[in-house]
Amino acid sequence: MGSGQSLFWGKHKFYFILIFIGFLVYFNSLFGGFVWDDVAQIASSPFAHSLSSISTIFTIGQADVFYRPLFLSYLTLVNTLFHGNIFFFHIFQVMMHIANAILVFWVLKRFFKEIIAFVISLIFLTHPMNVEAVSYMSAVSDVLVFLFGIIALSILIKTQVIYHFITAGFLILLALLTKESGILWLFIALVYLFLFKKIKQWGTLFFISISIGIYVFMRVSVAHIAITLSNVNNASIAQLSFLERLISMPKIIFFYIHTFVFPVKLAISQHWVVKSLTIPDFFLPLFFDVLFMALLFAGGLYIHRYHKKELGKYFFFFIWFILGLALYLQVIPLDMTVAERWFYIPMVGMLGMVGVILQTVKIKPAIQIVGLFIAIVIIICFSLRTIVRNTNWINAITLYSHDVQFNKDSFDLENQLAGELSLAGRYDEALIHAQRAIKLEPRDVRNWVTIGTIYMRQKEVKKGLVYLRKALDYDGGNYNAFYNLSYGYLLLDDPQSAKSYAEWGMKTYSSDANLLLFKAIAEYKLGDEQRALKDAEAANNMLRTQTSNYIYTQIMNKQPINVE
Repeated sequence: MGSGQSLFWGKHKFYFILIFIGFLVYFNSLFGGFVWDDVAQIASSPFAHSLSSISTIFTIGQADVFYRPLFLSYLTLVNTLFHGNIFFFHIFQVMMHIANAILVFWVLKRFFKEIIAFVISLIFLTHPMNVEAVSYMSAVSDVLVFLFGIIALSILIKTQVIYHFITAGFLILLALLTKESGILWLFIALVYLFLFKKIKQWGTLFFISISIGIYVFMRVSVAHIAITLSNVNNASIAQLSFLERLISMPKIIFFYIHTFVFPVKLAISQHWVVKSLTIPDFFLPLFFDVLFMALLFAGGLYIHRYHKKELGKYFFFFIWFILGLALYLQVIPLDMTVAERWFYIPMVGMLGMVGVILQTVKIKPAIQIVGLFIAIVIIICFSLRTIVRNTNWINAITLYSHDVQFNKDSFDLENQLAGELSLAGRYDEALIHAQRAIKLEPRDVRNWVTIGTIYMRQKEVKKGLVYLRKALDYDGGNYNAFYNLSYGYLLLDDPQSAKSYAEWGMKTYSSDANLLLFKAIAEYKLGDEQRALKDAEAANNMLRTQTSNYIYTQIMNKQPINVE
């Protein structure tokens, strides 16, 4: 190796090591399938199959609450360009995570010695809690938000030129358009500017107005999504009042801290809530939370007394951690109680505080070697745990079957597992988990729809319809309930009931072609051939499938229809 090559390697070796370890640790994640929301967000999405839909994406929201056009545009772009090949989703997500680790290293080098920054970035890169953000395609929003935000921060660290301020503001806007949590980077950036760049107040306010103003305009005026703190969902935590959610917060904080240190019982969906002030669920987590915060304040007092120049750094990472954690403490109820991917941003803040302490403590060379050895062991353990966790994500059944063992309070997980087992033809197993889901959360309509659908697939149509009708008691506008009820009554040769449920569903889903097709079949069986032909033709023009064409042709030729 020549002197020039040696110099290049010496200057960039840490970056190459991060890239190598990143691909090594996440290589076995590249061959996983779609899980959880991936099917709805990608495979069956009405927008993810054509680049022309991207313009539409910027004019709509999700559930009348979320406005995430860049997230949906990214899914559409990858899905369209690579024809739905999930490998490319995985490889790009792994590459973005590695890029984030590299950027963490670059940013932290401005605060710490290179070796400390490198070790922290390695922990971030390999930590098992981040598997969910990397291996779960629908969690790419969290990775993208981090990418935009960390680039913005790195720009602000590098210079104070006006052009870079504008660029950073634009990147934070991109983060906001990816996911609402992008707001974190605005505050992180502002704290950095106040602490280290001494930016005047008017300049800071201008910096805020650029990102926030454009985002609010696009959200409210373009997509017509109101700025709201509500997140309407059926999650257990969302059913509680704010005061009731308060008693869950100590356990939520403890979950993130404990799972960071001992990432053993990992699960994609966690819906537990604390319902009473018991020792294991409230007082013990509260004790450890107080102890943890006391340690953080003790660290701050130590730095203030002996290394006052480093206090700004410690405070910066403390705020980074607190802001990132606070967003997910259920002040605003979310769709789960906790999620590992939600710790993706605050993790760096917590590690940054540790970095400041390590930077200030004078350690003898021999002890430094021991400390480095311990860090290497920790990183190896994290890496091995991540590799093992990746194997859980290989497909939906494998993931849910594993996670349900460690999270027996998640009705959502039980329901998802029931649905996947049903699709695999394992109906008896599916029913066990579907019944558990109902027992855990009878108010969630999806649980009733799932068990009803399972019975229908078992050819126990009448039994299935009982559960599907029950579903409408909890959600009178549930599409899947209307779909399966209409279809079920056609199977029972009860066209009048099939027509009634199809028409009921179309009050909410007026342009739905499937319900219209069921309505056409029912009308045909009831003898209204003219209306049936008209509806079947309209449905076929929208669907253009073999099934819709078959039904339209049979009605047109006045031939019997096989609905099975």
